[in-house]
Amino acid sequence: MKLIDILLQYLPKNGGWPTGAKICAQDYDNEICFYSKPGIHRTGNGYIWTVPCDVDSRIVKRGISLPPAEDEETSVISREEYEEARALSQRKVWDGKVLPPIGLECELVNFYGEDFPHFVGEDGEIVIIRGHGLVNGKNVAFYEADGSREKMISYAVSECFRPIQTLEEKKRDVAIVALQNAFRAIAHSDCVGEGLYEEIAAGKIPGVKLE
Repeated sequence: MKLIDILLQYLPKNGGWPTGAKICAQDYDNEICFYSKPGIHRTGNGYIWTVPCDVDSRIVKRGISLPPAEDEETSVISREEYEEARALSQRKVWDGKVLPPIGLECELVNFYGEDFPHFVGEDGEIVIIRGHGLVNGKNVAFYEADGSREKMISYAVSECFRPIQTLEEKKRDVAIVALQNAFRAIAHSDCVGEGLYEEIAAGKIPGVKLE
């Protein structure tokens, strides 16, 4: 099994990717070390990963011993690679059309909007599904919200959950919101094309460039 697959099995059930870490790798003794910045290399006759003297990085977390990966001598996993793999792997478990299964991590979507001020969580926040039930005649999923709220348990209908978004999907959403805001700011309908062009030319629409 490759290192990325081992991480996908272990991290979601054990606190997730450590805060402040950019990359991780596995040493010959099966220990996983997380580093603050990329640039590590394999030393000690190829046994361990270390930080070169000219690289400004440090160990963020260590002491996690996992089964040996088949690519441990060469594999350095970035947080972006991990998040992308996690998002894609979850699509195989749940398509977002029904209540998410118990134990799954997924993203919140505030389907209620301002009509439900007691909604717990933020758009895009990753939560863990802890159970299913019936509330006011509707099927709901009970979820564990962010730790800053002391792991509060709340509930919501299926429309309030979506699979964890890939990096490309997140970039797309940011661009769509920027286009929508730019459109609303244009005063007259006959100026929409010109207005959007100017916003794009000014670099105000992330991911969209003129050629």
